[in-house]
Amino acid sequence: MHRELEAHFDQVFFVKDRVDKKELRIEYCNTNDMVADYFTKPLQGKQFLRFRKVIMGWKHINKLHSPADKKRDGKQISANEQNKWL
Repeated sequence: MHRELEAHFDQVFFVKDRVDKKELRIEYCNTNDMVADYFTKPLQGKQFLRFRKVIMGWKHINKLHSPADKKRDGKQISANEQNKWL
């Protein structure tokens, strides 16, 4: 147990050192935009279809933002635009 905890701290400080040296930048990623979930979780409906488009190369990952993200930004979304995510 002690070695596992020590290894975890080594990883944390490795990342922290890289961030401090500006060799690594950590960015927030919304839970709904975690493409890796496609491989690790049983996704349902729209989220599965959105991630499939990225995995198959049909849509660029930068275009992955969901309609819910746009609502949070205070913008209105047309029904036509919402259907793009299906």
